Amino acid sequence: MAILPIPRPPEWPPGVEIIQPPDRVAARLNLTGEDLVVARRRTRYLDNIPFNIQDSFYPFELVKGSDIVNPADVARGTNQALAGLGYEQVHAIDEIEARMPLPDEVPRLELGLGSPVVVVVVVVHRATGFTADDVPVRHTINVLIGSKHVVIFERAKPTT
Repeated sequence: MAILPIPRPPEWPPGVEIIQPPDRVAARLNLTGEDLVVARRRTRYLDNIPFNIQDSFYPFELVKGSDIVNPADVARGTNQALAGLGYEQVHAIDEIEARMPLPDEVPRLELGLGSPVVVVVVVVHRATGFTADDVPVRHTINVLIGSKHVVIFERAKPTT
């Protein structure tokens, strides 16, 4: 008798919670230790195997009462939901870093303990979105398994 994996959709619905932001998230969103954020956390799957993590944080005062606080999927997308609230993102700052996975990321990505010869490195892509008035409205952390991703950026010089 074989044990088959439970079929999973490419994404689970996000887990949503209202929390005090980690220091680095608070800094990116120009928040204080007293401010709250809405955290939307999801793990993406490819062939029933965890592929990456995407956790997005929004200042609670900007998004309270909106679809972003609802744990259901936001069909129109959170960028459109922000725009509908008057906080359209017009530019972003991207940060890329490589590091060992954090203890809470290991079970979410089902990484296992590995062996002394193999080192699992994750690539972390952080993106902070800003309005035209330079108000930071979203900070997203994508945790990518280093051996399963190629990160490609395309940049173009704006034409005048």
